[in-house]
Amino acid sequence: MPLVTIGIPVYNEERFLEKTILAAINQTFSDLEIVISDNASTDGSAEIIKKYQRIDNRIKPILKATNEGPGANFSTLVAHTKSKYFVLLGAHDIFLPDYIEKAVTFLESNPDYVMAYPHSNFIDADDNHTGCCDSDIDTSGLDVSRRMKKVAEDLSWCTCVHGVFRSEVVRKIPNMKIRGGDQLMLFAAAYYGHLRFLDGLGILRREWRGDASEVIEQRRIQLGMYEETGSRLFDAYAVMSMEHLRFLFNKTTLSLYKKILLSISLLPIFKRGHGTRASSIVFAYLNRQKSVSY
Repeated sequence: MPLVTIGIPVYNEERFLEKTILAAINQTFSDLEIVISDNASTDGSAEIIKKYQRIDNRIKPILKATNEGPGANFSTLVAHTKSKYFVLLGAHDIFLPDYIEKAVTFLESNPDYVMAYPHSNFIDADDNHTGCCDSDIDTSGLDVSRRMKKVAEDLSWCTCVHGVFRSEVVRKIPNMKIRGGDQLMLFAAAYYGHLRFLDGLGILRREWRGDASEVIEQRRIQLGMYEETGSRLFDAYAVMSMEHLRFLFNKTTLSLYKKILLSISLLPIFKRGHGTRASSIVFAYLNRQKSVSY
């Protein structure tokens, strides 16, 4: 059994998919498998996956007949992970060759850490670097409450979700079809252990279309990454904030006193970051769909 699984979720990614697969194949750490789940692409993505499966037997393709949405595709990758570590690689992104080796070396020597992630940059369609997309959510030296608060307060770019995780933790953290689902995942991961910000560049995140933020958001909604609420009483950010608190109260074993103290400290963070008021969080909780679960 390999030590690491690189999971690549795919939907219509033929333009950059070969570069992404090659970045996985060419890691200096070789004790890995590459699970690629194609979500019923309508372009040439599946053929590219089959081509590289013939080249490298570490590639394990999953070719779906129907599109199940991004959240379900991520769950498919996790379900097919038997290794000790799991790392998510976006199908148009690139890992630098020594990233996984550095992360695994650290995690093997530091059992209190559940995830390690590197510095990251944005790149365009021609692989030109266009800026930094780092967030310092290193939790070294912090207790569990301060770890979770630091993630909620200091997370500005969610590239950290492409860190190398202990697989047992990935199976415990919520995977929800909400705006900010990746923020919730990292918040939850900090409950289970420390997060480490590694030295050196390791991830190139491709933002290549140059679209306005509104266009990007609409595309994400169309892909089923999350749904807007359509309510005047609460918005999608209130839903995200509510799910942070629901995880805290329902899924952690912190004392009630610590849960209350942490939730009080999170409320101003939610308000500063997204303008979310406590009242809208309450409405989001009262109106949340019963089908949404951990």
